[in-house]
Amino acid sequence: VYSFPNFDLGLDTTICSGDNILLNAGEEGVSYFWSIGSTNKIINVSEAGTYIATVTDLNGCENRDSITLSFYSLPNFDLGPDTTICSGDSAMLNVGEEGVSYFWSTGSTTKTINVSEAGTYTATVTDLNGCESRDSMTLSFYSLPNFDLGPDTTICSGDNKLLNAGEEWESYSWSTGSTTKTINVSEPGTYTVIVTDSDGCQGSENVNISVSVQDFDLGNDTTVFNLDSFSLDAGEGWISYVWANEETTQVITVESGGVYYVSVTTSFGCELSGSSTVALGS
Repeated sequence: VYSFPNFDLGLDTTICSGDNILLNAGEEGVSYFWSIGSTNKIINVSEAGTYIATVTDLNGCENRDSITLSFYSLPNFDLGPDTTICSGDSAMLNVGEEGVSYFWSTGSTTKTINVSEAGTYTATVTDLNGCESRDSMTLSFYSLPNFDLGPDTTICSGDNKLLNAGEEWESYSWSTGSTTKTINVSEPGTYTVIVTDSDGCQGSENVNISVSVQDFDLGNDTTVFNLDSFSLDAGEGWISYVWANEETTQVITVESGGVYYVSVTTSFGCELSGSSTVALGS
């Protein structure tokens, strides 16, 4: 009596979905025949089912063995679609699925990560069966609204300044409560505006407005008895002087009685004026 070919396909096996396994008929035979139709000694299988191998030796003796292959489901999670957020914001990425271990392309091993830089983020989750699943998402950023209210400015008392938030944004919110593109201001203070663009991103700017408050006085009305030695002085520190008689000096000589007017310009470009009455004494 010849011995049968001696081989063993091993125990029934469960592997992770998407993996494969090599089945080896082991014994050196003359021919091999598998239930899937293969005649190779070794087959590579990746589908669930029962696989039967028949081995025939030189004596024409046959032996059979079988193995049943099944699959564990992979961890099921989804990082969501590729996302674009506003510059300066961050996104919380969550694998959702409860696993034994987590590994992110950033090196993190937590279930969730908070990211604030553009790029593609990949998460690998390993479950109790040692099965791994991966998912990735790409994060990009919208630019924030870019505009400028201009430099800090000093205006003259009684004047106003037009502040303009620039382009046509979706919405405007000023610290004054206004929701228009422009506002007119005449009071000192810091004015802030927040604009929102079509992507829902917000940008803010502020400008400080100062009001120049300076007094000017040409002096009291005067009665003089000798015009040869009398003059009017508009004072030092002004940028320019313009008298009613078109003189442009700081000091003028009075040649007759009357009302004398002068306008002076401050370093901020503000115009101040004053007058003084000169009477002749007898």
